[in-house]
Amino acid sequence: MSLSNHLVFAAPVHNSSTVPDHLWEELTLPIPYEADWHLAERILCEEARDVSSTAEARRAVEQMRHRYPVAEAEVHARVFVRATPNRVELSARFVVLVRAARQVKHQVTRRALDRLAENGVRVAPVTQDSTVHPPQPPRTATGPADRG
Repeated sequence: MSLSNHLVFAAPVHNSSTVPDHLWEELTLPIPYEADWHLAERILCEEARDVSSTAEARRAVEQMRHRYPVAEAEVHARVFVRATPNRVELSARFVVLVRAARQVKHQVTRRALDRLAENGVRVAPVTQDSTVHPPQPPRTATGPADRG
């Protein structure tokens, strides 16, 4: 029995030995609206750029630009800002070695948190604030039958 390749392979098959040894890592920090989130964005962006500025990371970014159809601005370290009902979410994206991703993310997180604390910018809780009101006694109807 023989089967055509299009019946066997439902998705593209990638040779993992050709995949670059760098990947995109992302770090998201929630910042309260009342905090200086512009400063927090700057700090996070600086830390992301620092880890993405090594010669290896720059080489990986160039490989990505040539391999995939993305604009140059899309492959460099940057911070994305997202508004939520309770906070601003800052997501830093940066290039790291696959084998060092966890350690690098740890370092970026620690440095960013230290710098935010030094500048009085706190990280927001990911919970929501709720206000609970005590139950109100039921209202009684005062219709014509109650007045007699």
